[in-house]
Amino acid sequence: MELKFARVDGRGKADTDWMVYHLPYIGLWEDRRAYIIEGITAGPDSGHFIHEYLQWFRSWATLYMLKPPTTPPTTYYPRAPSERYLVRNINVLYTSFLNNYNIIEVLFIFLSLSVISS
Repeated sequence: MELKFARVDGRGKADTDWMVYHLPYIGLWEDRRAYIIEGITAGPDSGHFIHEYLQWFRSWATLYMLKPPTTPPTTYYPRAPSERYLVRNINVLYTSFLNNYNIIEVLFIFLSLSVISS
């Protein structure tokens, strides 16, 4: 709507021809189909258009719903004693396999650690 548009009522304006007064707006209403924007249909090559639109959108929009991408943490910090116990024993098992222990020795180490920890 135009900025000069003001709400006008008919009180005290019996001699006003309202058809002439509203003629520009009636013309806009009659030509409303001329202002329909037809978008580009999505297809296999529409990625470029989407990227272009998102660049434009992010240049002026305040993003509340979309949070900036974050990288997940690479270090694990156990929170409870049971998690610390599991992480420590899994690390022992993993390093023992890397050191080429046989399965009997690995189970013995695991059982001895569980007896010591309890």
